[in-house]
Amino acid sequence: MNRIESTVSYIENITESINLASLSSKENVDQLVEINTATEQQTASMQEVSSTASRLGTLAEELKEVLVQKMK
Repeated sequence: MNRIESTVSYIENITESINLASLSSKENVDQLVEINTATEQQTASMQEVSSTASRLGTLAEELKEVLVQKMK
């Protein structure tokens, strides 16, 4: 193999390595997007739970006040 063929082969190997690294990076980005989406969904669910818990607390206080008034 002459020097030009050796250089071409070396460049082809580098190109292949770059393509593999690029593919790996794309897969990582796709996984991060999935994680981000799941995190956003979980955050929204937690906010709903918190809101519902707060509303239940308010209703419990209102019920307590009504019961206290009825006991008088």
